[in-house]
Amino acid sequence: MGLLTETGPPNWHRAPEKIRDAAIKASQYCKSRGVSLSKLALHFSATNQNCDITIVSMASVKFVEENVQALDDLSENEKSALEYIRQNIFIPLNYKGYGDAELLSYKKKLAKK
Repeated sequence: MGLLTETGPPNWHRAPEKIRDAAIKASQYCKSRGVSLSKLALHFSATNQNCDITIVSMASVKFVEENVQALDDLSENEKSALEYIRQNIFIPLNYKGYGDAELLSYKKKLAKK
């Protein structure tokens, strides 16, 4: 849904604002290092034993090739960038997922009525 991409999440993305902000911060950091956030995200999820499912979309052959390449080992620069964004951007959030985002949004809308 575009959260961990170079362009950042779309306005309609259901992740909480602090997660969208963290994704944008991670994207900016990766750009400064010449690294693809999308590649790091796919590599992390594909190699993480705690991640059972990884879903990606690919709008072009170029993206298919990039996604296949993400399954290979990372360069030292990419490894360093991944470790930095994990330790300094995502882990401090202590975020366990947004499975209840719709429920919270619904309750918020009800409270406004």
